[in-house]
Parts: sequence; structure tokens; C-alpha cells
Amino acid sequence: MNFPKNYPRKKIKVNMFHQGKIEKRSTVGSIVFPLMIVRRLCNHDGEMMVEPKGWAIYHVLSGQTLGIVGRYEFCKNVANDLLKEPILLLPTGKMMSLQKGYEDFITRKNQIITKYDK
Repeated sequence: MNFPKNYPRKKIKVNMFHQGKIEKRSTVGSIVFPLMIVRRLCNHDGEMMVEPKGWAIYHVLSGQTLGIVGRYEFCKNVANDLLKEPILLLPTGKMMSLQKGYEDFITRKNQIITKYDK
């Protein structure tokens, strides 16, 4: 399964990691386990606000961002390629970072970003 071709318009409730804890947020986006593409969230004076422009890729289980933001088409292409990564099935970012293949995953992630960042 892949992310939809056109950007989502439906509001969904998702878990997002913010200031050391997971919070339930309402935003526009799409989930294809273990990733989600949602409207970008920005920190405005300590409050997380939905940015009207731009999308971001988050890890469903941990609610943490993968640090990938941009137009929906870019995020969709990157996320679809990342869906093949078994390390993303782990529940937390810390567990991922402790895995033997974590550095290789980061290298592949950066190569995928470069592939679609034109």
C-alpha cells in the first residue's frame, strides 16, 4: 500500500511527540503504517500549531518527525520509498537509534531525499 496520489483533505487525530511527551493532535493527513504524512506542525511560543503550507513525515508509533518536510508530492514519494524499511516497525526513535543498521537507514533515507529533492 502507498500514500494517495493527491494530498489528503480529511482531518485525522494522530499522536505527535511534543516537549518530551506524546499528545493527540487533530490535523489533515494520511496514514500508511508505519508512517504518516500530515500538515506541518510548527512551534509558536511553545504551542504546536498547524502550518497551512507544507507537509511533514512522521513515525506513527512514536509520533516523532523524520525531519522531512516539503510539498505533498515530495513527502509522498520519500515516504513510499521509506515504507520498505523494517527499522521503522520499532516503536520508538530510541530503539531505532540503538539498532545495528541505524546508520545505514539514515544513509538510505538521505539518498531517498536527494533522489526526489529537485
